[in-house]
Amino acid sequence: IFRFKPETSPQPPLERQSGLPQTTLLIQGNSLGVIVSPLPEKEAILWDLAERYEFDYNLLYSLWACESQNRHAGVWGDNYKSYGGFQFQLPTWVAYNKLFGTELNMLSFRDQAELAILILQKGDWQNWRNCLDKHF
Repeated sequence: IFRFKPETSPQPPLERQSGLPQTTLLIQGNSLGVIVSPLPEKEAILWDLAERYEFDYNLLYSLWACESQNRHAGVWGDNYKSYGGFQFQLPTWVAYNKLFGTELNMLSFRDQAELAILILQKGDWQNWRNCLDKHF
């Protein structure tokens, strides 16, 4: 039995399919099959949120990759004014939490991704214009 797995860092954007993407190829004798295996933690979070909000996973993944090179904890930008995978600044975070009536945690990757989706669905992509100009 041979198993082939794609590189895990960084993950390329995935084709949107129902259910989880196929990530492992299994070859046994003359038989070929695909095993569906879980995505890495952060990608799985993005996938779940994209499904929940009917949002484009590839766009969300691209934004995360552009803003923080697929990282979250300890990622500071703009002279330590922006934090996390989606590089939120505290005043922006507070304003959008108030606007959407949410109490999301800025330190949480899931919450940053969720707020990013809400903001993008509202049409406020300009917060990430350096990363999203080509998409809008």
